[in-house]
Amino acid sequence: MAWKRTMVALTAVAAVVALVSLAGPRRAFADAVSAVLMRDADLPARQPFQAAVAVNLNNFSNRPVHIPEGKRLVIEYVTIAGAACCSGTQPLILLNASLSGAPATSYYLQPSQSDVAQGQFYRSELVKIYADQLSVGFGWSGYTPNNLAANIAISGHLVDITPEQ
Repeated sequence: MAWKRTMVALTAVAAVVALVSLAGPRRAFADAVSAVLMRDADLPARQPFQAAVAVNLNNFSNRPVHIPEGKRLVIEYVTIAGAACCSGTQPLILLNASLSGAPATSYYLQPSQSDVAQGQFYRSELVKIYADQLSVGFGWSGYTPNNLAANIAISGHLVDITPEQ
């Protein structure tokens, strides 16, 4: 009699395991399908953004980057390519970002000198910078150069500013 109970219990456990194993992949498939079909409510508000800014000693001032009215720029990636004439000079790129009319915050990016081309500097970096107003400037440390130029590529996306932001 005990062996019958044991057999019934084992059969019941096997049936439950079989049902769970059959339901598991279906549930995983259903979750995957619903994740694909789910709408990202924020996505329609995002608009791709790219800008290129050239700085050099002839325009030694912060260069504004146009951000449309009512939009906020989310900078995700910055690439710098530049050159300085003199050894002993280290260029610095400054991204000056302001939110909601507040004073600007400066983000410093220091490009690295090329190992094979003396005086050429490069950097690509993932960042997360928010800006309603943005300008790009530059500076240097070390010796004052008589020639310094850089191209800065900025990419990210624009989002709509809601009244509570």
